[in-house]
Amino acid sequence: MGHLTIMREGIKLVRALKDTPPFNASLGDETLPGPSVVTDQDIEAWLVNQASTQYHPISSCAMLPRSKGGVVDAKLKVYGLGMC
Repeated sequence: MGHLTIMREGIKLVRALKDTPPFNASLGDETLPGPSVVTDQDIEAWLVNQASTQYHPISSCAMLPRSKGGVVDAKLKVYGLGMC
């Protein structure tokens, strides 16, 4: 299953949930992709033109003794700063 298929099916699932109690009593009208995006081809075209990633680069620091390459101690104090 390709990524477009997975995202398309996700949109269809959310739409189905929106029409199911108790959600249907509290959710408003769909704004995106909107009621004019109906067929699988419509949804996929919308996804191709509108979807993007939200890339958040992250890293981690080893909680090890400094002698073994650690960056923080067991209390998450960074070696070389403060009392570490």
